[in-house]
Amino acid sequence: MKTNKPYGLMLLAVLSAVMTACIHEFPVTDHSFSFKAEVTYDESEDRHLLTLTRNTGEKGNQYNIAFTLDGKAGLSLEDKDGRVHEGRISESFDDISARTYTLSKVEPGEHTLNLEISTESYSEAIDILFTVEDFSFLFDCQLLFDKEKKTHALEVTLEKGSPSDRYTIAYTIDNQEPWKSHQETFSDRLTRTFDLPQADPGEHTLNIVISTGKHSQKLDIPFTVTDYSFEVKADIEYDSDNLSHILFLTLVKGSRDETYTVSYTVDGGHSVTLTDVTGHELGASFTESFKDATVKSYDMSRVGIGKHTMKLVVSTDDYFQEIEVPYEVKAIPFSIHSEIDPSGSATKMMLSLGEGDKTTTYDVSILYDGQVIKGYDHVEVNFSSTPIKTLILPLLRPGKHEVSIEVTDGYTTESEKMNYSEPVRHPYVDITLKHNESNGKHIAAIGDNPYGIELSLKTMLTLTGTSTYCISSYEYYESDFIYKTKTKLMSDSSSLSDDYDDISVTLIDRDALAAKMTSSYEMSNVMEYCCNPGDGENSDQIWWQSFKQERAYYKITKEELKIEISGEKVTGVTLRVKNEIGAMTLNGKSNQSGTTNIAL
Repeated sequence: MKTNKPYGLMLLAVLSAVMTACIHEFPVTDHSFSFKAEVTYDESEDRHLLTLTRNTGEKGNQYNIAFTLDGKAGLSLEDKDGRVHEGRISESFDDISARTYTLSKVEPGEHTLNLEISTESYSEAIDILFTVEDFSFLFDCQLLFDKEKKTHALEVTLEKGSPSDRYTIAYTIDNQEPWKSHQETFSDRLTRTFDLPQADPGEHTLNIVISTGKHSQKLDIPFTVTDYSFEVKADIEYDSDNLSHILFLTLVKGSRDETYTVSYTVDGGHSVTLTDVTGHELGASFTESFKDATVKSYDMSRVGIGKHTMKLVVSTDDYFQEIEVPYEVKAIPFSIHSEIDPSGSATKMMLSLGEGDKTTTYDVSILYDGQVIKGYDHVEVNFSSTPIKTLILPLLRPGKHEVSIEVTDGYTTESEKMNYSEPVRHPYVDITLKHNESNGKHIAAIGDNPYGIELSLKTMLTLTGTSTYCISSYEYYESDFIYKTKTKLMSDSSSLSDDYDDISVTLIDRDALAAKMTSSYEMSNVMEYCCNPGDGENSDQIWWQSFKQERAYYKITKEELKIEISGEKVTGVTLRVKNEIGAMTLNGKSNQSGTTNIAL
């Protein structure tokens, strides 16, 4: 229904009165307009729309649109730009003749939308009758969990709405495409259940949209997917200390608070038993908790040499895991019997197998006084071919020694310590002191030193030399000539220390020192003999200085050689020193020749 206010008629009455007095012509402007208003329902969006269409009127007009619902305020309109207007809108219809607005939510029933559209010169009132049907519905949605299947399901129950309507129920997890949908009616029963796709462990949201085309309901239900799975790692290692294998179970993934059931077999049977760290023997099936530690260990009883397979089943009420662990027994416990025989030309060690596998090749290491002897650190012994293995031990210094043997089959190591006395097999180390005529050096020729005794040789050579020379500077009779004698000392020394063996070492370069002495000199005046220039028997014979000089070389007048010889203390071994040089002081005593024994 439309109503228009008569602003134009009043103006015509005034003009008519004026024209009776005086006839004039005035231009008349038509400010009127007309609008078409329509309220429609958008089923897809479940909303009502107001469409205003300008039928007539000037384009430049600004239209004020006041609106109420059923004569009451409270209705709002939302334009295409998302702006919400409360009770009034000011719009221009220059660019477009029609505009559409979304009505705020209106209760079901019959209603009248009251519009008053006006400009400064004209207004138009429009009342639009429309009906809001109740298409709404309400579903209760529940998330169910099947403990046996470990799956989730969606349960929807119609609480309000027509059971005969066809409802589209669409759902997904975490808004992921594609959505799964069902079309259902609820005439026979008000509840439906739908299985949900499997989700990864963690936090998720179930997204639900239920619609009829005229109404829709959206729900987001958070839920958690619990990971009931676990992972247990099984390892079998050989314990050489206890001569057995050990089973290790490690909880790699899963709850430490859970109680796990473990059952096992070896080679399809129960030939092996497990013993926990407390010494308790476990049955073929037992329970275990990883609450105090993520790794559990169990001693395994022994089985025969060869390859074996342990099968385990680890389970909870919600999950289980099957594990196969192959392992191999390569050795069995053994013992070695050993003896030492120091008699004869060399010390011998005899080894025999007390118990164990004769076909196994054993690795034997021998240590003397805690030190590994080269060549005896890895000796391979197989008792199947050699029931008694005899080893010739290396020469050691005389005295008490501790011998340790370590025998391993690659898994188990057996060790044993023994004490024995090594006899003196080489009582002498020969040292010959002599002068090497070819190079002029004093040398020490050292013989065999099988014990590697460190020898110390200290040598001091001192030479005394004299030079006599004339120092006259005037004429003298022969009986008046003046001579002077000078003495000089030269020395050289050496200190040697090493475990010399069958070698000659230079003590001192004697001839080089002697040559240095005899090449030294003092300058001497030369006196010449001549007759006095007289005649016959009265002539005198005199000496006089000729103003010439010559070298008066030093001559060796004394030679002192001192030698000190010592060595490490080795019981029963003597240094046998032979002197072929001649006069010397040997270890503080005068020595001319022969052999001197020096006990170590």
